[in-house]
Amino acid sequence: MTTCVSTTCAPSRTEETTTYRPAIDLAESETEYRLDVNLPGVAKEDVDLDVKDGVLTIRGRVTSRRPEGGKLHIREYGVGDFERTVRLGDRIEIDGIRAEHAHGVLTLRLPKVSAARPRKIELS
Repeated sequence: MTTCVSTTCAPSRTEETTTYRPAIDLAESETEYRLDVNLPGVAKEDVDLDVKDGVLTIRGRVTSRRPEGGKLHIREYGVGDFERTVRLGDRIEIDGIRAEHAHGVLTLRLPKVSAARPRKIELS
């Protein structure tokens, strides 16, 4: 089986800035890959997406959710800068990538090139 996408996480930038690694799910159908990125509390304006040299980069910032004047007892949500990269293989139609952001989840649809899609061959 040939993998057409792979992911990595960027290292921390400085001791003062924590790099948050959002969880992702990657699913495949006959026509596309779907990448879901868990970004609770992140506004779409705080997310940047770009593709360069076959690498999709997702970056942004998760701000603190500490209540005003309150005391934080447990922190399990990531806070700080985040960056994930996904290396796209030659089976992805770069110009057809679509992104949606709703309910704390960034969903990217990565369509397969037609040559990578299964097809039925008719007998003559």
